[in-house]
Amino acid sequence: METVVGKPSAYFARSALERLGLSPRHVWVVGDSLTSDVAMGKELGMTSVVVLTGVTRRDDLAASPMKPDHVIETLAELPALLKSRAFRG
Repeated sequence: METVVGKPSAYFARSALERLGLSPRHVWVVGDSLTSDVAMGKELGMTSVVVLTGVTRRDDLAASPMKPDHVIETLAELPALLKSRAFRG
């Protein structure tokens, strides 16, 4: 039986973590949606980063119960964030 999963999918992420031998606490999920990308990351114990270039706007952050670990304006900010936070737990 074929399984079809959408993006993002906790099922897919768990499978990828298992195949790569990675702990969720060492993986970051980066996306533009609080309700899908950030929610999936939180569910699995990953560090979550929301990028404000897509569906989520700064005003959405205060109103949402889903809180990302980090907020960046554009993907161009991601390398500096990763460097500043790399493997701190």
